[in-house]
Amino acid sequence: MKTLAIICLLLSQTLYAQTYDHLDTALSYYQLDPSHLHGKEADLSNVEEQFNQGRMQIYRLKKGHVLKIEQAEYLKPIAADGWKVIAPEINNSTTEVNPKIMTVINELNVTNVRGHLEYFTGQTSRRSGAPGNQESTTYIEKFLGELGYEMTRDCFSPGLCNIWGTLRGNVDEYVLIEAHLDSVGRAYAGADDNGSGAAGLLELARVLKSVDKKRGLIIFATNGEESGLLGAKDFVWKARDNGLLNKIKYVINMDMIGYNKNGIVDIETNREFEDLAKWKSALANTYTTLKPEITMPAWGSDHVPFLQYKVPSILTIEHWKTKTPCYHRECDKIDTINFEYMMEILKLNVAASMEKMVETK
Repeated sequence: MKTLAIICLLLSQTLYAQTYDHLDTALSYYQLDPSHLHGKEADLSNVEEQFNQGRMQIYRLKKGHVLKIEQAEYLKPIAADGWKVIAPEINNSTTEVNPKIMTVINELNVTNVRGHLEYFTGQTSRRSGAPGNQESTTYIEKFLGELGYEMTRDCFSPGLCNIWGTLRGNVDEYVLIEAHLDSVGRAYAGADDNGSGAAGLLELARVLKSVDKKRGLIIFATNGEESGLLGAKDFVWKARDNGLLNKIKYVINMDMIGYNKNGIVDIETNREFEDLAKWKSALANTYTTLKPEITMPAWGSDHVPFLQYKVPSILTIEHWKTKTPCYHRECDKIDTINFEYMMEILKLNVAASMEKMVETK
C-alpha cells in the first residue's frame, strides 16, 4: 500500500496538465486552510500529503495517529471526491469578443488603482476596528457615494462596518462584486492582502456605473475577513432574512490580486459551479493575458458564505502556489505589487460582471 501511495502521488505530480479528480472513498482526508495561521507554521507531523495543486493541499492521517485539537483550526475534513483542479494547459477555451465589454475594459485606469492602494496602505493599520480600518470604510463610502451609488453602512460590531453601494437595474436581481478592506494589521502594509482587491473594487465601481444593465450592481466592501469572514457572514445572514440573498445571481470576490510572476490566476468555487468557473476561464482567455486555473472547493475568503447558501460565486485570486512571499507579513507593501497583472484581473471581472448584468434567466 505504501508503494502504491507513492506511485499515485508521483503520478499526480507528473500529470499536472490533466484534470485532477479524486474518487477514493476509503480514506479520511483533510484540506489545509492556512488563512488564519497568520505566519505560524502548520503542524503537519502526523499527516501525509496526498495532493498539492491549485489552492488544494490535501492530507490524510498517518497510520496510528490522531488529529490534534489545535489542528482543527487549519485541517478541515473533506470528502474523498470533494476536490478538483483544472490546470491552465487544458483550460484554454475562448468565447466571442463583445465590443461593448472591450470599450469598458479600455476605460480602466491604473493610476486610479494605484491612488486607492496608496490610501489604504497609508493607514497605520486596517485590522478589524482600528482607526485606519474605520477611515478606509469612510473613504470607500465617500467614493461610491460620489459616483451615484445608493450607500449602505452596516456596523455589525463596535467600530467594524460593512459598506456597499447599489445601482438598480431593470429587474430586481443583482450582480455583487466584493473585496475585503481589512488587513491583518501590519503597519502601513496589507497592500496585496487585500488593499489590491479593495482598490480594484473601486475602479470597477467607476467603470461599471454607466453600463447598460438588466440586473443591478452591488459593490460590497466587506470587513473583518481576516477575523473569520465576519462581514461577509453577517451580510449573508441578513440578506437571507430580508430576501436580498435570493436576488443576488452572481458574486465576484477579489482577494489578493496584486502579486504574480507567471500569469496564472486561480478561479475558485465549489464543485456544483464548475461550469461557471469554465465560463469565467473562457472570458480570461478571451479578454486578458491571464492563464486561468480552476480550483475547487472554495475556502478562506468572502465568497464562501455565499456559496454555503448556493449563490453562484467565484473567487479571483493570484496563483496560490506562487503567492506573495509577504502574505500576512510586514513586507506586504505597495512596492511588491504587480499592477500589470492586477489590471488583467480587473479586465476579467469587467467582462464577467457585464455579461451577468445583461443576463436574465
